Amino acid sequence: MAWPQKPPDIRGNETTVGLATPTGMIHGDVHGGNFMFGSVLNHQEHEISPVLHLIDFGQSELWGATVENSTGATAEQYNVLDMGIMMATVITMNTDSKYGAADIEVDLSKLGRPIDTLCPAAGILPDPEARPIIDPCPHVDPDLRLVVAACMADEPQYRPTLAELENWVFSEVCNTYPAHYFRNPGGADYENDSTIQKMVQMCIFNAESGGDLFPRAVL
Repeated sequence: MAWPQKPPDIRGNETTVGLATPTGMIHGDVHGGNFMFGSVLNHQEHEISPVLHLIDFGQSELWGATVENSTGATAEQYNVLDMGIMMATVITMNTDSKYGAADIEVDLSKLGRPIDTLCPAAGILPDPEARPIIDPCPHVDPDLRLVVAACMADEPQYRPTLAELENWVFSEVCNTYPAHYFRNPGGADYENDSTIQKMVQMCIFNAESGGDLFPRAVL
């Protein structure tokens, strides 16, 4: 066979990729068994933590841009709820079962939502009306937990869009430094790039079944 014609030299050309337009499709089967880790990338967003792929669209449905009557949510809002539940499941380290917790009022004004947004967040955030007030997950970034709570808001219109979610998370990743966490258990030492890279390498890429989730050699 003849060699193909030499392709045009496109080096130096740059294309800005915008946010994808919601497709109106729901996944319908979001759980721990349907995620796969990819690799780290030479990009600020994934240079430390690997890409996470959602797989198995066998139960997906196409809702379009309309609100689905039984849930009162658009497809995007429904998917964001599933993502929030999955994240809360990971935060509580109880991945053998689906996260579920009591509704509490969460102040989401920092994210442009009401100060009394109802979310099933009692498992990841302190209940402001409880006495004494106990933080169920003091070791996890409180700003991250607020984002997860917003994803699970009872009222679909208070859940973030995918574009908002990306902006919130990317802003926190880029603008929050280890010193911000000095009050947390483990302090800023747990939040520096080197420690996180060691955790990712040992607990994800070199993972073994059983044993400690965070080996002492890492921490």
